[in-house]
Amino acid sequence: MAPDGMKREIAAALAAVADRMLANVTGANGWNALDADGRPDAKGLLKMWNVRWRSAWTR
Repeated sequence: MAPDGMKREIAAALAAVADRMLANVTGANGWNALDADGRPDAKGLLKMWNVRWRSAWTR
């Protein structure tokens, strides 16, 4: 089992990823997680496919 400090660091990193995904993955940008520079990735590797109402975050 990981030490408590490491668990907190992991939880913070996962929360940061989740917050970024909630902010970036929207229908307005084609359900793309976006590159670090804020543009959709050219190869489509960061795009969510087959997004349905039950799996999409609606605003």
